[in-house]
Amino acid sequence: MAKIMETNGSCPYCQKKFSSYNASSSDFGSPIRRCRYCQKEYIDRRYHEIAVEGWNESSLNPMNSLKVAGIGLIGFLIAGGLTAYTIYTKGYYMMKGALAGILAFVIMIVGIIDFIRVKTGAKQRSIEKKKTESEERLKNREYAMLLAENGYNVPEKYL
Repeated sequence: MAKIMETNGSCPYCQKKFSSYNASSSDFGSPIRRCRYCQKEYIDRRYHEIAVEGWNESSLNPMNSLKVAGIGLIGFLIAGGLTAYTIYTKGYYMMKGALAGILAFVIMIVGIIDFIRVKTGAKQRSIEKKKTESEERLKNREYAMLLAENGYNVPEKYL
């Protein structure tokens, strides 16, 4: 087996661009992907093998979700207050202020939903499911060796 090339938004072999590639996104799953155009394998560092890399334990702390919701609420109140102030004093509103209020409201809702997922155990179950899937992939010794050869710190039990 050899090293596999990494992606930066396009296939490292055929150079075809991937639609909807977001370099800042991150998810659990196999980092070894297959190009739908040329069918060659490449590494996508946006994906993390949870059984190898683990996950952030603080993501299961409901207080972190409440902090996100609180930040969203504060942003919503500030943007809403400034928008109301400009309407009252100037007779119009700035679109940027209204959009900032909407974005802050969305952040608040995301924090509340995450809080509910943590408190009900849905987030824990989702992480456990992804961990089980990861362990199943790693039971394939060839796959585990390929990850190790490409810089992943694969536990000995899989090699």
